[in-house]
Amino acid sequence: MKALIFFIAFAMRVVSAIRLTAPVSGSTHNKGQDITIAWSSVGSDSTNFSLFVVNYNTHPTIALLLASNVSTSLGSITAAIPCSIRSDNGFEM
Repeated sequence: MKALIFFIAFAMRVVSAIRLTAPVSGSTHNKGQDITIAWSSVGSDSTNFSLFVVNYNTHPTIALLLASNVSTSLGSITAAIPCSIRSDNGFEM
């Protein structure tokens, strides 16, 4: 199973100061692997957001939902990398 390389990007309704703190840019993860996704935020941020794994290097663009309606106040979640994801580099979260 080829490893996937993830870069940092959030897909959410409105981004003010939410910043992804884990996983770090350039980290490698495998299909089906559980990963901890952590972020920092400020009081003016949206109360909820959705998190996707996206690859803009493909045509058409691949976007797979990891978590929806995540409460910003949680600060972190654990999510599994979908087993259906292509074994490519260039994915972002």
